[in-house]
Parts: sequence; C-alpha cells; structure tokens
Amino acid sequence: MRSKSEIGEDNEISQEELFRLTKTGLGSIPSPYDVPWSFLIHSNYRADINRDNVVAKLQEDKALQGIVFRPSSSRGCTTISILTTTNGATNLVMSNCELNKLENSYHYYGLNLPSSILEIIKACPSNSIKNISGEFIASELQKKLEVAKYEFERPQRELAERFKMDSY
Repeated sequence: MRSKSEIGEDNEISQEELFRLTKTGLGSIPSPYDVPWSFLIHSNYRADINRDNVVAKLQEDKALQGIVFRPSSSRGCTTISILTTTNGATNLVMSNCELNKLENSYHYYGLNLPSSILEIIKACPSNSIKNISGEFIASELQKKLEVAKYEFERPQRELAERFKMDSY
C-alpha cells in the first residue's frame, strides 16, 4: 500500500515507484480502473478523440459507423459517443470497473463486450438514440449474458437428462 507521501499531491505515482513496479513486473498488471483490453484493441476505440472533436471525427470516419469508444475526461471511465441524426453526439459514460467485471463474464462465455455494445446501439431506432442510457445498455448486456450462459450450459443439461434417463 502506498503512503500519501509516495503518491504526491496530485495523486500521481512517483517516478521511483514507477521504476520499482516496472522492475518487479507489477507494472504490467492492469488496474480495474483501466480501460478493458477488449476495448483498447477494438476497431471503434480512439484515444485521440475528445468531446470537442467527437462529432467531426464521427462524421469524417465512416468506418466507425457513428459510434466510438473513447477515454472519458472523468478518471476511471470510458465514454461511448454516438452520432445522432441532428449532427450532434450523445455521450454515455461507463465505469471501467463495471466494464472490467462485464468483460470477465463476457470473455468466459466467449462473447465480445464492445461488439455487443455496438449491436445494442445499432438495434435501437435512430430517433431514440438520444434517450439511450447507461442503465439501458447495462440491462441489455445482462440479457445477452444470460442467453449466452443458457447456451453454454445447454450441453451439460442435455447430458444430465440422458444420465437421469439411463440410470432408471
């Protein structure tokens, strides 16, 4: 645990601690406050986009399909920016801690979290994009996870049924 003197006034890691972490190999361990790895490697993640240029970049880059994952100005969060029909952008700020928890579950069941978020957003009618909330996306992600869990466990349930029938 770092003491307050090691962290410093601005809550940044000191140079000495950074060298110590790198030397021990602990510098490579991701924090739950970091952006999930699946977002960082996703084609719709852009670290160079901010709230000032998001609309211009979304209109300019057609490969993004009007949706971009980007770092948030709030520490420990990721922003999902969606281009609206009125040439504005709706921004959804999601906690990296929650995204990392979901990422672990999605990875276990063989799903891709950023792609699932894109599917949910694309399935919404274009006139209701402004009304999308983080809670809506979280509930839809949980539904997708439940479906994947059911499909993942289906072969085991079928084998258990056969075992019950064979044992009588």
